[in-house]
Amino acid sequence: MAPFEYVSDLDLNLHHLLYAAAFGGVPGRARAQSVPGELVLNGRPEFERAVTYYRGRFAERDLLSDPELSALKTLLAFGDGSAPAGWSEVFEPLREPYAETDWPVHDKINKDWSQAVHERLSPLLPDVLNELERVFREPWPEGPIRVDAVWVGYALPAYTTPRPAHISCMTTHPHQRDWLTVEIVLHEASHLLAWPLICALRNRIDPSRKGHGDLWHVVLFLLTGETVRRALASIGVDHQPYLEATGLFDRAWPHFRRPVTEAWTGYLDGTVDWSEACDRLLAAVR
Repeated sequence: MAPFEYVSDLDLNLHHLLYAAAFGGVPGRARAQSVPGELVLNGRPEFERAVTYYRGRFAERDLLSDPELSALKTLLAFGDGSAPAGWSEVFEPLREPYAETDWPVHDKINKDWSQAVHERLSPLLPDVLNELERVFREPWPEGPIRVDAVWVGYALPAYTTPRPAHISCMTTHPHQRDWLTVEIVLHEASHLLAWPLICALRNRIDPSRKGHGDLWHVVLFLLTGETVRRALASIGVDHQPYLEATGLFDRAWPHFRRPVTEAWTGYLDGTVDWSEACDRLLAAVR
């Protein structure tokens, strides 16, 4: 069975488009991607009404962490969830205009992205998935993970919600390029394997210490990125992991670079076991 099911869905794309149109480029709203280029829908009364609704209803809300937005995404993707009051009245009248104008272009971009990821990932399967299971000490989810190709939306290149397992990838995000797309999809899938890592670090962290809440995520970036780098090297591809290729390590977590790298590279090399890697990391960052 294929590990991923790639989908380009009109409703999910329209939902993310409205979020981006409402908040992209707005000061203080860094979690929304700016809409790339002009839309045919711009200026249409039904589009402007929907954008106004999103701007009022979802101000200061994040696509990943807000319960109402998560429930709405689940409703659109799986038919199981809830919509906020007034949403259907502005969303449903937009389906047909979107389908007749901007959607064919967006859909093609999404499908081209999906095909490219599938072709790049295929030579690594199933070995890279088996290695991620070993690295994170957690079995791969049953059934294919749904990956929605979304033309625009979140400020990050992708995000994942766990129940049900669902990855959303922004296909026009500047980081969605070349082999980074493979790492991004596998990074997002690794979130579904991360619970043992989260628990292991949480149990060792002094709750009074501040600034360590995202330490597990830094480790996840490194573990998946290095696993993908090694897998690609085995087929002759030179890949620079996301943390380095995008400057994220130095931009967001320069203080964690040395302790995370030293503790967990040894784990990947087999010279340090899981518990020792956790202990070394926490000793280094205290």
